Amino acid sequence: MEKVDYSQWRISRWETPASSFKSARRESLCDRENLVITLQEGIGSRRRVQFTFSRERLYRNINETYLLDLGSVLPRGLGATWTVEGSDFWNRATSEPHAADRLKGRREYVFVTEDDVIQVISANEPRIEVLGPADPETPPPGLSEIRFKRATDV
Repeated sequence: MEKVDYSQWRISRWETPASSFKSARRESLCDRENLVITLQEGIGSRRRVQFTFSRERLYRNINETYLLDLGSVLPRGLGATWTVEGSDFWNRATSEPHAADRLKGRREYVFVTEDDVIQVISANEPRIEVLGPADPETPPPGLSEIRFKRATDV
């Protein structure tokens, strides 16, 4: 597993309705015409926030275990949404021929959940929408909980 060098990362809190989530779970990530990310607050809450990025964006979604030391470099109270400059993702994206020109004026937005880290490079901030609470009958999203169903439960 490749070790990530965080020494160049310049991290800033990005104020969104999900910033105050004590923990966040990814409810969905849909990449069709737009990139739509829906986060749900972790244990004890059903609050949800949806972020919609326009077509012109670049992103990656990786399991947090690939960013092993990320938690050790984050300032306390950063929240589930932030921006970063100088990340390995940005540096790889701009190393492609002519990419630096195409990515000029863009920002990197980061979503940190219990299970994954989503990094999005975009020229525009996403449209942010606070959704109604999740249905209490649906299981919480994310990979953190292992659920078992018996044949009689189906």
